[in-house]
Amino acid sequence: MSSPKTLIKRKAAKAVVAHTAHGTVSKVRRQPARATSLLGAGALLGAVVGYLLGRRGAGAPAVPHPAASAVAPAAAPVAPPAGPAVTPVGSAPAAGA
Repeated sequence: MSSPKTLIKRKAAKAVVAHTAHGTVSKVRRQPARATSLLGAGALLGAVVGYLLGRRGAGAPAVPHPAASAVAPAAAPVAPPAGPAVTPVGSAPAAGA
């Protein structure tokens, strides 16, 4: 079962959404031309900002700094050390240990 705080938060969020939707619908009914033009202007502004931010992130490809060294090749794999075998955690110890 949800806590009382969670229920209150859920009811408050539901009330805010309902109030906002009701306000938007009534504003569109009273002043349709103004509401439509403002919504259109907001959508246009959002599209322009999104386009500009997208272009900002899609610049020229990154070029390494001239002073940066080249990436060294990967080292050869190291052989396991010679000696007693290591048992995995939780398994029985080897005989005679």
